[in-house]
Amino acid sequence: MGCCFSSDEDKDVGVQSANERTPLIPPPGDISQPSHGGRVGPNYTTPNGKKDDGQSEFTRIIRQTAINVIDVTSPESQNIEQGEMQDRATQYSNRLNMALSGKSRVYRPNLPLGVTSPQMTLSAAPVSMSDVQLITSVSEKLTSAAKEIKIQHKENLVVNFGGS
Repeated sequence: MGCCFSSDEDKDVGVQSANERTPLIPPPGDISQPSHGGRVGPNYTTPNGKKDDGQSEFTRIIRQTAINVIDVTSPESQNIEQGEMQDRATQYSNRLNMALSGKSRVYRPNLPLGVTSPQMTLSAAPVSMSDVQLITSVSEKLTSAAKEIKIQHKENLVVNFGGS
C-alpha cells in the first residue's frame, strides 16, 4: 500500500532482451562476463574485489528499485524540494478554491421544518410525565389494533380474461 512502480518501458539501454525470464543475478559460471549483456551504469564491487557476485548484484537491484519506486505516502521520497512542495500545495489549494467558488455552499442544519431556533427548543422545559404516559398508552393501543386486523377473502385476486 502506498507504493507505485513506473509503467514506462524499461529504460535500461544496454539490455537487449530483458523480460520476465531474464535472471536478475547471473549464473555462477558467467561471473567473468558483464551481467545482462553489457549493462551500462555504475559497477558496484565488494571490498574483497569480486565483481558481479550475488551480494553486489542484490545491492544494485535494491538501489535501482529504490530509484524507480514512488512512495505516495511520503513526500520526502519523491526528491522534491520544500519550496516546490509548497508551490504545488498552493497551486492545488487555488484550483480547489476556484472549483468550489462557483457552487453555493449554504450551511443548513439538519433540523425539522418547524424548528427555527434549536437553542430555544433545547432550553425549553422537558416533556411532562403525563404526556409521556399518554403517548405510550396510545402507541400500545395502536399496536394492538394493528395486530387484530383480519383480511376476509371475498373474491379472487387474479381473474382470467378471455378464458373458456
